[in-house]
Amino acid sequence: MSVNAFLTPSTEPRRKRRLKLGSWALAGLPAVVLAYLPQIDLQPGADVPGAGFIPALQAMIWPLCALALLAALVFLACRRVVAGVLLIIAVVAAGLASRVPDPTPELAASAEQVQQRRTVQLMSVNASYGEVDADAVVDAVLMRNVSVLVIQEATEGLIDRLNERPAFKQLFTHRTGALPEVGADGTIILATGPVKEETPAWPDGGRHFEQRTAVVTVPGFRPIRVMAVHTLPPTADAGVWRDELDTLGAYQRSKTDLPLVVAGDFNATEAMPGYREATRGLDDAARVSGWWPQPTWPQRPLPLTQLDHVLVRGLGPAAWERVQLPGTDHRSVVTGLHLPED
Repeated sequence: MSVNAFLTPSTEPRRKRRLKLGSWALAGLPAVVLAYLPQIDLQPGADVPGAGFIPALQAMIWPLCALALLAALVFLACRRVVAGVLLIIAVVAAGLASRVPDPTPELAASAEQVQQRRTVQLMSVNASYGEVDADAVVDAVLMRNVSVLVIQEATEGLIDRLNERPAFKQLFTHRTGALPEVGADGTIILATGPVKEETPAWPDGGRHFEQRTAVVTVPGFRPIRVMAVHTLPPTADAGVWRDELDTLGAYQRSKTDLPLVVAGDFNATEAMPGYREATRGLDDAARVSGWWPQPTWPQRPLPLTQLDHVLVRGLGPAAWERVQLPGTDHRSVVTGLHLPED
């Protein structure tokens, strides 16, 4: 045997080191991206090609967390502890930043003031170009005793189909203004009591979709302000979408004279800094179902992200439920709210 055989170090330790470093790199880069993703913000009006990819990725934060957790378990099973721990830390960081937030002390105190009062049911529906099944909407409304109905992507044809059911027509005797005959632009607020429409957050009604704001008086309760929201998807124009969120935030914080409900399809989630800023000062009604967001889009085959929200100020969330309706790609949301009584 050659003397060199004793002098040449074994390649086994080096191979193990390479595998160890490789596993760290393989886990480390996705871990950093996942942990940092909920902090990446776009500037209002930003015109950056491909910028919509960032909020689209943020919208998928929970599926990404699930994949990262699965990868972490694989690493741990292969005894790559550091790699597995890196991914787990990233999942925790991303999850904490993207969860349904607890109300601030001020919001909690205002909600507690009406905690023992009667509840009013509010429903938010994305009607998907007015093609949602009208009978299914009426059945859901009547079954849950809904008093305020907010519909995005509504058309006059849809309202006509809803009103073919006498029970619906007799229930919702008040509404905001005229809708388009076709398309996804229309937004409407219907209620069982008087609806006094106001100037919306966007004075022209919306860059692409209508935004509606109205003072609604449900019989037996004091007036509340309802904002019906439908922002442009960030994948269509990320700069306009971010600008709309910024405007929405400033508008809702300026409306403090009445209890406030902000409901609709935000095309945004808690994983997006723009959404968190726009909803600062509001209480998410979804918190009554836990801190884990309840996905509302797409409806089939499996909802992956929560784009539809109901947020309040000066009111107490009492219930939160997702409802599947045929003919739309969103799950609808029904929220029970404690309202100040008349």
